[in-house]
Amino acid sequence: MSIHPQLFFVITLWRVLARLPATWLAPVATAGGWLHQRLAPRQVRRLYLNLQRVYALPQHSYFARLFAGQVFRQQILIGLETLRAIRRPSCLNILGLAELQAQVASAAAAGRGHILVTAHLGSWELCAYYAQQAASKPLHVLAKPSRSPLLTAFLGVLRERMGSHVLWTDKKSLLREMLAALKRGEALGFVMDQKPDGRSGPLVSFLGVPTEFVAGPEVMARKMGCPVIAIFCVREGPLTYRLLSETLFAADAEALAALPEGAVTARCGAAIERVIRAYPEQWTWTYKRWRETI
Repeated sequence: MSIHPQLFFVITLWRVLARLPATWLAPVATAGGWLHQRLAPRQVRRLYLNLQRVYALPQHSYFARLFAGQVFRQQILIGLETLRAIRRPSCLNILGLAELQAQVASAAAAGRGHILVTAHLGSWELCAYYAQQAASKPLHVLAKPSRSPLLTAFLGVLRERMGSHVLWTDKKSLLREMLAALKRGEALGFVMDQKPDGRSGPLVSFLGVPTEFVAGPEVMARKMGCPVIAIFCVREGPLTYRLLSETLFAADAEALAALPEGAVTARCGAAIERVIRAYPEQWTWTYKRWRETI
């Protein structure tokens, strides 16, 4: 099968980065974070806007600037370690895997499939890998295509390599495929901290701000009466990550139906918020999550 020359170049670059000596990763991330702050002014501005909105920290404060440097450094460091792990998972020290396996096994026992929710925090790509490792049936991850077809193709290659089946959100058959997967007892994975298309979705309190969330996890959970598990993969040290998992809802269609509209989304948002507050430097503060007015 032929491969586009640009995609071949990107995959080759990934293989090179994945082979960097472990002792190089921290210095490369520090230098890359410094450059990123100077070459991506829009992302820097958005980070400071979000930081001021959530923590009331002005951009000129010493802590805000120190925090910004940590965010950009962590993004690059986690990215490099994730690329390394995709090539050779055994290079990582993973904590919390047994707890995730127990929760996934309990969810699978209901026979209705299950929903996994996470955020752009730590290594969300590794969340999918270890969730698939914990499951006995396939995992389908929803992903929004990038504006760059090349990046979309590359991410598709990486996710398939990790054993996840990608459901692109621009497909007309998306809803049908999601329902079919749950009916087969399989899993659906949502990264749900980005703003929904058209800002249309349940409005919940998130980091102290009224925030629209995607409705997909709540719609699927109510329709199928299936369990919902929150999962995060946070960095705790060089090549050391911890899986944080929590069953938010058990397989109980009647209990889910009795909840007020938006309650499932609110609990998912609260789970994401707890981990962001525990590991704030590992969340992607550069997203345009809220309207850029304060």
